[in-house]
Amino acid sequence: MKPEFQMVAAIRYIDALRFEPTSELALFHIASLPLSISTK
Repeated sequence: MKPEFQMVAAIRYIDALRFEPTSELALFHIASLPLSISTK
């Protein structure tokens, strides 16, 4: 995983928690990360 991608993923995750702090949304974002990695 590229460092810049890790940073983007972390920012997306933090934004998601800030705007809608639910475990379901957090799980969705975590689950979507492998998809983003495989498409790069």
